[in-house]
Amino acid sequence: MTRNSDVYGGGFIAEKNQIRGQARTCKINSRREEGGVLRLIVFCSTEIAVLGTQQVDAKIDGDDRLTRIFPSFPDMGTTTYYRCKR
Repeated sequence: MTRNSDVYGGGFIAEKNQIRGQARTCKINSRREEGGVLRLIVFCSTEIAVLGTQQVDAKIDGDDRLTRIFPSFPDMGTTTYYRCKR
């Protein structure tokens, strides 16, 4: 969401009940934390298509780091995001 973010990796902005990425916007329908994992149920869409409801799981690794996890697909790996400094 900054200049050249597509070169250095994707990112997102989370505020209130919404997550916005470069290509999609997701409304958070529910959230709960269990065992150190934040589980979100989100409804996502792009400018041209409705993508539907999906589950997003993440582990919060401190104030400035979040790791996306895929418990249903352990071989898929993880993606770690870092908070941008203002």
